[in-house]
Amino acid sequence: MTGRIGIMLWSVALFWTTPATAAFSANNFLSAIERSGTVAELERAEAMAKNDPEQKKTLRSLRQRLSREKRRVDGMIREVKPLALKAQNRSNVNLQDASGCTLLMHAARFSNAEAIDILLQENADLLLKDKKGHTALYYDKNTGSGILAERLAETIDAAIDQTDFDKVSQYCKAGLPADTPLQDGPLVGKLLQKEQFSLVLELLSCDTLENFPMKDGTLLSELMVQCGNPEILKRGAKLFGKELWHHSVGRKDSLLSILRSGNLQAVQLYVHHLGSDNNLSALAVRHSTPEVVTWILKNEAAANKADTWGSFPLFEAARRGNPAVYEAVLAAGGDVNMRNNAGETLLMHAALSGNTNIVQAVLQKMNAELLNSKDNAGRTALDYARMSGNAMVESLLRTSGIQEGNKQQ
Repeated sequence: MTGRIGIMLWSVALFWTTPATAAFSANNFLSAIERSGTVAELERAEAMAKNDPEQKKTLRSLRQRLSREKRRVDGMIREVKPLALKAQNRSNVNLQDASGCTLLMHAARFSNAEAIDILLQENADLLLKDKKGHTALYYDKNTGSGILAERLAETIDAAIDQTDFDKVSQYCKAGLPADTPLQDGPLVGKLLQKEQFSLVLELLSCDTLENFPMKDGTLLSELMVQCGNPEILKRGAKLFGKELWHHSVGRKDSLLSILRSGNLQAVQLYVHHLGSDNNLSALAVRHSTPEVVTWILKNEAAANKADTWGSFPLFEAARRGNPAVYEAVLAAGGDVNMRNNAGETLLMHAALSGNTNIVQAVLQKMNAELLNSKDNAGRTALDYARMSGNAMVESLLRTSGIQEGNKQQ
């Protein structure tokens, strides 16, 4: 019995005499803050300038900047030291100061990668908010340099690949920016590809979201093209209204990706929020579907409206050689007997297409007196067929009585 009591007393004594070891070290954290990358760069530049007699002015300027940066770092250390010591003593890196800021918020605001890494290793809580409602990721994006988001990118990429969307949702709620670059493009784009529309909506609620370039067009064009979700399209349209589109790689690039998708609702949203120009009909005829072409021509009353280069939608459709689009333009009111400023007729453009079906359709509908018309350079449709190098179209036109204009062509 005495032996058991002795062992118990020895254990209690050992418990009280063995120092508690906290995983988080305030000294390590504060040392990381002190090792400012800017200070190191300025010190290297100062050392180089010392050895160059001609760099006196530069050396003076560097020393002034270095002095200011060291004072800034000292200020940061004084600001976070009480919280760091308190966090160490309580073994809790998620403690908040009087303003509600955590150590991770401070590290993100200071853009200190080493300090951020220390706190991430200690599983610092990303969801905590200060008294203004801001998370660490807010400070990382708005006053820092995005280092925290960069550190999280690899983890979030893996979570998406493993379909762990609960974890992804936590990161999004913490304020992970929609444009966080992942392996296969921005975060919001990858979630869109995975059809995680609720998360996409959450990211789209950010007022500071920019319309950054993506693989095809821009974020907004990708949203319009890839998603049939009404709420996302509505949210995307709201962003259109802020003219974010014009901060992209180019309005027309984005429009082309929408037209090529054949997504009529996306096209309608584009026209509603950004309007159109003289070339919209021509672009639709070249790149989109009969359904989209029909809506644009009727909505814009543009079936016979010339584009910037003086070409009509029906001319474009005939030259492209797409029978379905050609019929759509025709059904929308396209005039087969029009001529452009260069004197060209529909049959001339059809001849360039190399599509005998379209050429035959034009021959049947065009006024007979226009079939052998010449353009301003004296060429007929047969000359155009010869220029295209299509023997079948040339033969069809000859059989139909179309004559050559300029034999030298």
